[in-house]
Formats: sequence, structure tokens, C-alpha cells
Amino acid sequence: MSDTALTEQEFERWVRIREAVETVASVHPHAWQDILAARIRSGSLRLAARESIQVDAKGKTESVAFVRVVAAPWIAGVGGRFWEVGDHTLRVRVKSPDYGLTMVGLELHGMRIDPDDVAALRRDLGIAGGVADSAPRGRPRWPHWDEFWAQTAAQFARGEFVAASQADIERRMAAIADRFLDPPNESTLRIRASLLWKALKSEAEK
Repeated sequence: MSDTALTEQEFERWVRIREAVETVASVHPHAWQDILAARIRSGSLRLAARESIQVDAKGKTESVAFVRVVAAPWIAGVGGRFWEVGDHTLRVRVKSPDYGLTMVGLELHGMRIDPDDVAALRRDLGIAGGVADSAPRGRPRWPHWDEFWAQTAAQFARGEFVAASQADIERRMAAIADRFLDPPNESTLRIRASLLWKALKSEAEK
């Protein structure tokens, strides 16, 4: 096993990106992405991937499981899938003596963060205990997210969910949530709205 590899048991202890987002957003709802990206770039939040797939100039792939990920400038260009599920794909054009200008790449799936680094982050931000859930008084996670996202997707499909800003998304999401007897609180919706807005902008810029 290489020095960069983890066992499956070690990897399962690492913190999901989504949980780290919720931790930071509970105290910095508008700056969580900048805070996390800066720490990942500096190496103070170390990453590991459930699977790393490298594609060479010949199109040949090599897959490695449970591998540490070196901090790199690519964190500045990640989209919503990184913050939601820990996935990111890098594509670079290189000049090969055998194949001319060709594309090589690296796919990183299911990335997580070193739990010791997350603990240090919580201390630095003054967050006591475990990962924040953004729900007051220790309530369990809202149980209706699946139905909520289904209704949101249906509005997108019908052309009813039109948003020119994150604030528009927050208002739309709040209107959907109000249909439930126990809607999530405002900060929890703001986190989800921020992720959705960044994902929409990322797709629009492609």
C-alpha cells in the first residue's frame, strides 16, 4: 500500500464534504465556500477520494481506491457536485509526441476530509461538539428532503422555477417548504439555495 492510500475502514472515518459545508455554513452562511476552499488549497483540510481515475494520452484509465488527494489550485474551479458529493473532474490538453494534441484527465469521486482537520476547523471557528446540522435545539435532520427536491425538480421541469439570483432561489425554496407542516429553518434553506445557485451558474458558464 502506498503512503497516499487509506484502508476502507480509515476512509469511512473521514468527514463528507457536505457535512463540512453544513458545519461552516452554520456560523458563516455566506462565506463558507471561501473558508473551506482556502483551507483545502493550503493543505490544512486534507482530502481523500473514494476513487481516483486517471486517463492518459492513449485514453487508458487507471483506478485507485481510498487515496489521499494532494491540495491543488483546482479547488478554485470546483462546482456544486464537489460541495454536495465530493466529485470533481480535471481535463487538460497536452501535446503528445505520439498522439499530437490530446486530452488527459483525472476523475476524483466521493472525496472526504480528514476528521482531525475538521476538528481543528471547528475549534478555530468556535463550534463546539460535532458537525452542525443547522437545526435549532438539536432537532433531527428534516425528514422531507426527498419530497422537497422532487417538488423543486417538478417546478424546474414546468418552467415555474425561474431564478436570476440566489435570493430568488431562497424565496422559491421557502415557498415550497411552507407547504410542509414542519418546514426547515431559514439558515438550512439558505445553505441548499447557495449550493443550487452555484451549480446553476457553473452549468451556465460551461
